[in-house]
Amino acid sequence: MYFDKALEIDPNNADDWFNKGFSLAELGKHNEAIDCYDKVLEIDPNSVYAWNGKANALNGLGEYTEAIKFYDKALEIDPNNALVLGNKAWTLDKSGRHNEAKKLKVIKKESSSIGDDKRKIMANVLEIMVNVLVQIISNYE
Repeated sequence: MYFDKALEIDPNNADDWFNKGFSLAELGKHNEAIDCYDKVLEIDPNSVYAWNGKANALNGLGEYTEAIKFYDKALEIDPNNALVLGNKAWTLDKSGRHNEAKKLKVIKKESSSIGDDKRKIMANVLEIMVNVLVQIISNYE
């Protein structure tokens, strides 16, 4: 994985840990993703996106009650984060807490666009991958 090489170079790079966790979660490797998000949170305990990512990975494991706790941690830091609000609402809905989910969906509509947040994350992942490839190529020259 590209991020392993980057993390060899700088093991305290929270962005690389986050992006590795995000990639692992997308591959369905939720436990490994949680480990990466925990590393991010050791480096930056105020990372809204690491708390959100950890909660998403827990969702992937069906651990909805535990996931909600971590969405709440993210919302303590950024109470109007549309991405986190939407993910928490989905999780509440999935766990049968429909009324709470409906309330959050209303709040989310008043917050910034979820699409913008996802685009920022994906742009960050792409930028990191390009930087890692450049470093790998430069090591072989």
